[in-house]
Amino acid sequence: MSSLQPIFEECREWLAYPQHQSLLEDEKTQLQAYLAAPGQINPKALLSLKWLAHHSSMAACEAYGRQDLPMLASHLNNAVGYRALVLRLEAAFSAMTPETTGGGRPAPFKDSVNAAAPAMLGRWDVAQICAKGFIGIAEKDQRLRNPGSRRLRHGTLDAFLIGLFSQAFLIETAFQSIKPIHPVYAVLLQNWGCPDATDFVPAMREATEFHVSRSRDSTDSVEYEFDSSFTRVFPVELLMVQSLRRRDNLPAIEVGHPLVDDAWSTIAQLPSVPANPALVEMEARLKNDYPLFR
Repeated sequence: MSSLQPIFEECREWLAYPQHQSLLEDEKTQLQAYLAAPGQINPKALLSLKWLAHHSSMAACEAYGRQDLPMLASHLNNAVGYRALVLRLEAAFSAMTPETTGGGRPAPFKDSVNAAAPAMLGRWDVAQICAKGFIGIAEKDQRLRNPGSRRLRHGTLDAFLIGLFSQAFLIETAFQSIKPIHPVYAVLLQNWGCPDATDFVPAMREATEFHVSRSRDSTDSVEYEFDSSFTRVFPVELLMVQSLRRRDNLPAIEVGHPLVDDAWSTIAQLPSVPANPALVEMEARLKNDYPLFR
């Protein structure tokens, strides 16, 4: 994990910044205010959920760097929980938006990671809901936009995860990326379920190297797939593969790269934590207030 030490330090400094500590309390208070208000919950609650997801993600990275497993379990479960609610609410808003108004505003490389995060932790019921929701968002983007204006047009992370969701949860999809799926991901889609290491390990190693090569800050001209601390520390798409293999009773195989092997071995031994009451309450409220929320 030595290569990740600068990221751990950045997360530690970010969390210690007084304004961010204050914002955390403000967003928690704001979320409770949305829950307490009568009538349909304010759609702006999505903004609070996104900020709390980001804070929990940074805290999870920092705890992982210290190998503090109880704190990592708490923060990582919160990060995944908030991310899943964000994706599910985005999917509901997408379904609620008339097709005459356009294809919505899906976020490349972010919505797909939010959708995959529950699978990384083996939360299969929520993972399937998120997979269906993200595929619905992607298909609407494809259906209602010209190829040049599509937001989910790349043949990398988003296309790979849609393919993996389709295979893992038996979801039919008409989605096709504008650019052909990257060869690294095409090979992994063919081999993630292999029972032995012969084909599985090279496919995962290549995908891990691609992940590392694309772990950079995005610029005005180039949008990188993994430009957040969370996705640089936790390769969610590859940890989802390992989690799927465990779900399907396939042999546990290390891939020979610390980015995946260290994170997966740590996640596999995390202690269980109680459900976050705020997440439970918010999920129940969204189900009640938005008929298309799944």
